[in-house]
Amino acid sequence: MRGRKPKPTALKMLHGTKKCRINWREPKPVGPIGEPPDWLDDVSKNYWRSVVTTMGKVFTAADRGAFEMLCKSYSRWKQMEQELEAKGTTYYPFGVCEIIVGGVTKLVGETHPRPQVALMKMYYRQYCQLCAEFGITPSARTRIIGPGAFVGEESIPDEQFGDEV
Repeated sequence: MRGRKPKPTALKMLHGTKKCRINWREPKPVGPIGEPPDWLDDVSKNYWRSVVTTMGKVFTAADRGAFEMLCKSYSRWKQMEQELEAKGTTYYPFGVCEIIVGGVTKLVGETHPRPQVALMKMYYRQYCQLCAEFGITPSARTRIIGPGAFVGEESIPDEQFGDEV
C-alpha cells in the first residue's frame, strides 16, 4: 500500500472529519482470537498467550491469521538468534590456515556472514512490521483507542496532565 496508512474510523469521528470521508461500512469483526493453533511451536504459543493476556480483548477472530504470522516470525527470529549465539555470526567457507607469528597463532582465511544472519534480519523486520500493525510497540500503542485501562493497569488520573477535573 502506498502513502500514509488510513486513519481508523473512530479517530476520524473524534477529529470531526467530514461525513463524506468516513467509511460507514467499515467491517467490525467480532469474536475473541481464541487459543493458539496446534501447529505453532512452543515458543510461538507462549508468545501468543503472553501478548493476548497483556493486550486484553484487543484482538478478534479476524486477526488470527496475521497474529499467527507474528508469533511464528518471533519464534523463528529467536531460533536464529540462538543459533548465531552458539555458532557465531561468521564462518570460513573455504577453510582456514593457522599461522604462528611471534608465538601467537592467527587464523587466516576469508570470512563470510552465516546465512542465518540474513534470515534473522528478515524475521526481525517482519516481526517489527507486524508488531506495528497490531499496536504492540510503544509508539504504535499511542494510536490505539482502548476502552480504558488495559489488563492489570490503573487508569491515569486527569490531574497528572494538568487538566481540571
